[in-house]
Amino acid sequence: MFIQVALLSQPYGVYTYLPSPHFPKSFWQAGLRVIVPFGRSRNIYRLGVVVDLLAENNLPSSVKLRTVFWPVELKPLLKADLLHLIFDLERRQGVSAGKIAEAFLPAAFKSTNLVLHNIDLNGAKIYSLIDLATLSDAERQNLADSLLAGQAKILPGPRSAADEEAYSINCEPPWPVRPGAKIQLAILEYLQTNGTTSRKILAKEVGGSLAQALQALLKNGHILLGRGDVAVEEENRALLPPAGRPFSLNADQMKCVDELSAAMDEHKFKATLLYGITGSGKTAVYLEIAARMLKKKRSVLLLVPEVALALKLIQDAKTIYPEIETRLFHGYQTASYRENLWREVANEPVSLIVGTRSALFLPVENLGWTTTCRSHKKIV
Repeated sequence: MFIQVALLSQPYGVYTYLPSPHFPKSFWQAGLRVIVPFGRSRNIYRLGVVVDLLAENNLPSSVKLRTVFWPVELKPLLKADLLHLIFDLERRQGVSAGKIAEAFLPAAFKSTNLVLHNIDLNGAKIYSLIDLATLSDAERQNLADSLLAGQAKILPGPRSAADEEAYSINCEPPWPVRPGAKIQLAILEYLQTNGTTSRKILAKEVGGSLAQALQALLKNGHILLGRGDVAVEEENRALLPPAGRPFSLNADQMKCVDELSAAMDEHKFKATLLYGITGSGKTAVYLEIAARMLKKKRSVLLLVPEVALALKLIQDAKTIYPEIETRLFHGYQTASYRENLWREVANEPVSLIVGTRSALFLPVENLGWTTTCRSHKKIV
């Protein structure tokens, strides 16, 4: 068996490797992320995606193939439909498969900052990529067996809590702190100007003994603490106008809904343009079709060109259908948030997702309908 791997970093090529002898041949599948050696140095490793498995290759006998070093997961992150999309874009755009995959995968999925956490009779131990490279074949075989048996797990490297903590202002000037509390004053001024901000950014922009100052401001209720993306998105939604009331569709809207629903029941690809002036009720049609699709256990993807429009659309969806779980995806969310959402969507049989156009690459199961709002917007 030979494994073709598309690198997710320069030079983004597809290279042929031998499978690691520590894992059975049945383990290897297209779509798995793997760590592979690359270059002349023994200590250089790259992250790649398995794109094909070959029974034989046409390389000259003088070529000595290297071996896949270690898998990053037990089940493929990229499923068959996403791989098909990657290969289709590769042919159409003339860009390597690795470059395409690198473009739409969340940043956390492209990092080699991974650790292997193993639990056995001797206790728990964490191995970094460098640690694994220094082990003997027998030791690596034991860890591979533990991984397959569920005793070991591959985990992302440590993440800073500073990325996950978001602070926002909860008072107005003149600031209710003593004049000598310069760091507290600097924090309040920064939050007043820039809005909700992570502790990591505050540390960079304000500096000083930040922890003590933040604790004092929190204790006195002058600032609020939330979790990363949730706090920022709640603040963004607060700037939007109130959501509209639940509505009843008129005859023309119902005609559009019935015709589009019938077309989707054919389970064939079909592109349709819904044209209407601003305020004519196009969004109401989208949301009614979405509700019908979800009742039939089919996922829905609602795409918009801008984050502000995505926030408004998800607000409308949650107001009209509060019982439906709706997810939001866009490029301004943190890497860890997008990674978690990617994994959640991949494991959900049915989803309703609102997002910017990058959400098109999410591994949505049972996708029944995709719409692009404001499709008249020029794309260069």
